[in-house]
Amino acid sequence: DDTQNSDNIQELLDKARALEVDSNFIARVEKVYKDVAPKLEVRQILRSGVETVNYSKIEEGLLKMEDMMKQMEKEYKAGERSASYKDFCVVEKAAAKKVRKMILLEKELMSRTQDELLE
Repeated sequence: DDTQNSDNIQELLDKARALEVDSNFIARVEKVYKDVAPKLEVRQILRSGVETVNYSKIEEGLLKMEDMMKQMEKEYKAGERSASYKDFCVVEKAAAKKVRKMILLEKELMSRTQDELLE
């Protein structure tokens, strides 16, 4: 779970402030963390949905990823982000879509089987 250490990062930043670590360095770390943390959360939702074959989790992750991609595209067009944002969750997205398709196929097959049994 990539998000399990997110609290630790904030604690580390607080400790760094207490130890009077260079404030510019802390500010750079916070900026990167604020950019990365939401991505890790979305990626984890997708991975969890795929690993547990959980349709609702997959849908949640895909919707959050889509929203995040739209935001990152706006930032890219405004010159605030590099084009590398397009690589975000490519593997997870593909896996989630395939598992979602398998779940829907299974539901369809189960429905047909039940209909045949009732005939």
